[in-house]
Amino acid sequence: MERQSVASSLIRSVGYDPTGSILEVELVDPNRVYTFYDVPFSVYDELLEAPSKGRYFNEFIRDLYPYEVTYDASVPPGVLDDRGASDEPE
Repeated sequence: MERQSVASSLIRSVGYDPTGSILEVELVDPNRVYTFYDVPFSVYDELLEAPSKGRYFNEFIRDLYPYEVTYDASVPPGVLDDRGASDEPE
């Protein structure tokens, strides 16, 4: 999925797949990519338009949609597959 950079101290980039209602959020620190499922397009659109993308993410996305960590710079390749989706966005 192609992500676009956003102006935020928390979020580096976001992307959306409308056919699967999948939202990807790349955080600045920690350097992780979270994939959120069953996210309506309106939530993605509101995230892009929000004056504070980090605040919007924390309030309307973070703990409200099922997710998995799909990239973590601090974890060696292949390890995420064994850990599952136990990490929470920080």
